[in-house]
Amino acid sequence: MKCQHCEKNAIFHITELTDPSGPTIIHLCEDHARVFFQTGESLETSTALSSLLAKQLQLEKAANEMAETDKKTCPMCGITFSEFRKGGRLGCPYDYVVFEEDLEPLLVNIHGAKKHVGKVPKNLGGTPKRHFQLKRLRSALQRAIDAENYEEAGAIRDKIKAVENGTLELDDHEMELMELEEEFQTLPDDLPQIDDSDAEDLDDDLDDESDSEEDPDIEEDLGDEFDADQDLFGDEDDPDKK
Repeated sequence: MKCQHCEKNAIFHITELTDPSGPTIIHLCEDHARVFFQTGESLETSTALSSLLAKQLQLEKAANEMAETDKKTCPMCGITFSEFRKGGRLGCPYDYVVFEEDLEPLLVNIHGAKKHVGKVPKNLGGTPKRHFQLKRLRSALQRAIDAENYEEAGAIRDKIKAVENGTLELDDHEMELMELEEEFQTLPDDLPQIDDSDAEDLDDDLDDESDSEEDPDIEEDLGDEFDADQDLFGDEDDPDKK
């Protein structure tokens, strides 16, 4: 529906009850609605209508922004943010990168923080961050012992004592490195092996071609032809053969 004063879309539909013959409906766009609310009305009515207009505009702006957000699509799994909002489940870990800005308010609202750290037993003692640092360090210590890397194990043991005493706090980079090492250890042992037989066959073919280029029989034949040419053209200049 168009605004009664221009060709813009009408977003406000106001019903007036001032006419004794019955209610009158006015269809206005945003600009003409603002003019209508600012003129010809009592202060109290104008303030209330202006507040209503502001709320309406905020809702429309939020709706437009949400429509744009819903169109975001993960290039890895193809899920859209709209599908996530409706189903409540993400499609792959990369969604956390694609929808990061839009997921942060949800995480803060649910967990009170951007990063979920899970539940910590009440009798654990210390802070949750220290608890997870010790957990990572003990896992790294066990890996070093299993690999018989006792020098590294000793260094990790010293870090564990320092964290327990509160004299050391690992930074995020160290925590991420230990987490990556731990995930690497969980990879299956039966990963598919790369077949290098084709590469070996190619090396053999190249060696054969190289050997053929250095064939002594070919070199000998070329040498004989060169000597024959020398005899043919060299007799004219040789005084002993005249």
